[in-house]
Amino acid sequence: MLVHCNSKFQSYVTWFLFPSGSFYNRSIEFGICPHCEKEIACIVEYRKADDYKSVKYVKQGGVGRLREQYRHEIEYKSTDLLNPKGVPYGWRYGLNKEKVNKNTGEVTLEQIACDFYGNKETVNVKQA
Repeated sequence: MLVHCNSKFQSYVTWFLFPSGSFYNRSIEFGICPHCEKEIACIVEYRKADDYKSVKYVKQGGVGRLREQYRHEIEYKSTDLLNPKGVPYGWRYGLNKEKVNKNTGEVTLEQIACDFYGNKETVNVKQA
């Protein structure tokens, strides 16, 4: 959560950085203030020597320079963690459904691969 103009708001992306010589657990959050519409960045890092949490806010013009400075230190981004929609992703389980056509009385068995993100894919359809 970022704070500016006495309001809290969500960041649109977070960069998680590699540990440096004297800091670990480093991240940069980027967001846009809903009141003044300025771009805000917040750098959070912990010092290895005494576990001191350092928080630094950067506004408007400094955000572009900050991006260029830390671009090569990115380990991963929050946008990399989003799950793709459509095809089942990761661990899957099977779902078997029996469908009956009311007009003809035909029964078909449908095998569906599902994941825990709500994605489904038909694997096999058989006439019973």
